[in-house]
Amino acid sequence: MYIHSTYKFINKNENASYYKKLLKEVSSINLRRSNKFDIISVYGACKCLENINNYSKDLNIYIASKHGVISGVLKILESFEASDNIIMPFDFLNMNGNNAGFNISQALNTNGESMLINTNDFPFEQSIKYAFSKSKNNHLFEAIVGGVDESLSNIPNYQEYLINKSDTSYDGSSWLYLNNNRQNAIAKIEEIIEFISQKELNNYLKNNLNFEVIYSTSIAELTYATQNSSNLIDTLNSKQKFIYITKYNDSHYFIIKIINC
Repeated sequence: MYIHSTYKFINKNENASYYKKLLKEVSSINLRRSNKFDIISVYGACKCLENINNYSKDLNIYIASKHGVISGVLKILESFEASDNIIMPFDFLNMNGNNAGFNISQALNTNGESMLINTNDFPFEQSIKYAFSKSKNNHLFEAIVGGVDESLSNIPNYQEYLINKSDTSYDGSSWLYLNNNRQNAIAKIEEIIEFISQKELNNYLKNNLNFEVIYSTSIAELTYATQNSSNLIDTLNSKQKFIYITKYNDSHYFIIKIINC
């Protein structure tokens, strides 16, 4: 599976109106009633494909997120606590993270598979793995995979919910465009493997000594899908051959093996 385009931004906490202005520069889609998560998802996906003119109508869309539509959920919870206790229909609909995939497909005029992968532990890596497995059975496979998360800065005492209490929270949307065509590719993803022991990982690395090893994070530093995808993009732009390793715990490792073209 080959990487043909990337895009990323990580930004301090901004409101939805700020990102709507940016989105208008790259797409005519109307997201007037959408939440920030949807808007930054669509913006990042459109920017990733801004210079790709021949992507397929069957393009698949995989969005990875650790916290999902957190601002939409907060708004609903706050309405429950309010004295009038009225939940507005669009606020309720905006809790659905899969709206983002639908909106991206509308903006890009595609009709492929779309899904939100929303887990606490490395949703971006799992999204890449899912795309990689799908590409094995379809030589025409195309997908965009993005790590998207909103800043938690508006969530009261948000540090209480983080493993690393010193984490600073940001808005972010980081994307890769992938297909099975080597022509004009930036890089090739050769393997994606999970190991359940340090011994298995070490044996694998001994057989790949010509690859630089990049440890992206450890269990004590779990942050966001956005940051993990952004780290991978940065490494892609600076290393020729590397093995990108994320760590679930002391015995569970996830690797992505990449060669720049």
